[in-house]
Amino acid sequence: MESRLNNMAPSVYAHMRDMGAVVDEANIKVREAMQGTRSSYVTRWGKLNDAIDSIQEAEIVVIGGRPGSGKSAVLNLLVEDIFDQHLNPYPTLGGYFSLEMPAYQQVIRYYSNSQKIPSKQILSTRNPIDESTYESLCGAGNTLRRMNILFYDIPLNPESIYNTVLDMLRNNPGVQIILVIDHSRLVTGNVAKEEEKIRYLMFLCNKLKNQYGVITILLSQMNRDIEKERDRRRMGRSLPVMADLFGASAVEQFATTVILLHRPEMYGVKEFMEQDAKNMLIFNIAKQRNGWVGAVFLKSDFQYYDVHDGNTVAITNDGVIINFVD
Repeated sequence: MESRLNNMAPSVYAHMRDMGAVVDEANIKVREAMQGTRSSYVTRWGKLNDAIDSIQEAEIVVIGGRPGSGKSAVLNLLVEDIFDQHLNPYPTLGGYFSLEMPAYQQVIRYYSNSQKIPSKQILSTRNPIDESTYESLCGAGNTLRRMNILFYDIPLNPESIYNTVLDMLRNNPGVQIILVIDHSRLVTGNVAKEEEKIRYLMFLCNKLKNQYGVITILLSQMNRDIEKERDRRRMGRSLPVMADLFGASAVEQFATTVILLHRPEMYGVKEFMEQDAKNMLIFNIAKQRNGWVGAVFLKSDFQYYDVHDGNTVAITNDGVIINFVD
């Protein structure tokens, strides 16, 4: 028994804070919010802003969906908004781990969206773009150059990502760090079960959140159960739920906000919840630690990697329509 006690982890008593110190910290955070000095990022989507207010320091936002649901497009638009100095004028540094595709492809998607040219056309060798179009794309790229983002596009293990963010914090004091991971299942690791790897990744992201106020935006894959409906006529006619996420238990435990994307058109659905399903993209807010949960209906045009409010609605979990966006 004595040897077991000697091998236990050391006490953290010396690092514990009394209630007064914690109250003082809470009051500082409230005053920062009052004065507009607290890092708080709004998006281009008014309906999403109404639902989540904003993305703030010390949050983990998980965006989940099946392949083809628009996860990467939504992520890139969200990152663009966060680093838009007119929309969110905070000193911010991003660490973007693009583990699914080369970093330059993320820029090509931005070109497609901003110039309304399909990415296939931008990179076509059979029907190449002209010099004028090329100059327009380069002009759009100059807008991106002003965004303080560092890219890495080779898969890493969770410890390497964690230590990289610590280096960013050390070298950029006073700057809000945004960690972007696309996506969780492509993080490497030496564990037998993939769920354990995701749990460890989420644990480290949570540590960065609690200790340093880091914001993490993480893409997460859905498991295939969402497409195992025996009656294929019913497939895609219900919203995805938390259990549909791969590694759902870890995500559910650590995430501040979970947004599950759903495109009914992928399953041939013409009408969803009495709404025209054409170009519909649903943000199902399955978890929000401090707020509203329900579905936000947006419009998509993935030819140009675009998502916009359009004539959309927000619906609570009990099916009540709460308002419209003009």
